[in-house]
Amino acid sequence: PTQMMIFYQGVPNEISVSSPGVSNDKIEVTISKGKITPKDKAKGEYLVEVPAGEKTATVTAYGTMDGKRVELASYQFRVKRIPSPEAKIGGISSGKIDKNTLLAAGAIIPDMGDFEFGNFNYIITQYQLSTIVGGDYKTSGTIRNGGFSGEARSIIEKAKRGQKLFFENIQAKGPDGVIRTLNPINIEIK
Repeated sequence: PTQMMIFYQGVPNEISVSSPGVSNDKIEVTISKGKITPKDKAKGEYLVEVPAGEKTATVTAYGTMDGKRVELASYQFRVKRIPSPEAKIGGISSGKIDKNTLLAAGAIIPDMGDFEFGNFNYIITQYQLSTIVGGDYKTSGTIRNGGFSGEARSIIEKAKRGQKLFFENIQAKGPDGVIRTLNPINIEIK
């Protein structure tokens, strides 16, 4: 594995296969569940894709030596779902924020935290912003991206010190194509 003994479902996972005394063109790599394709066979690099619902997958490498197919090694990998990011604005998911800082942030960001596998990103597909103004509940309705535009921007611009803003029903599309509901963001204008 080029990362760890985990495969993430729905995305390409890189592995590297080599064996002393066996050239890469004489190595065959198989997987018990999913599919494996050469990325750069000359360098022994492969991409593995595993289906949802599996708990493990085993990769086995075979080498051809003296005309005979010999098992070189076999490794079992755990199969996991890519974790959901935490929705943040200006680096926070709750607490107090200056209105100018909030406006400068300009969008909800899906933060993967310390997840270091690959260069995968989530995209915010929608959210709702609501607040209480003079005892009345006010909402932006559904915003179809992660940015602050239209009614959402108007609510933020009109917000007063101490007013609470609630970013809810935040939806994000992952690299595996699955839409996930993220945490709400509850902030107060300072």
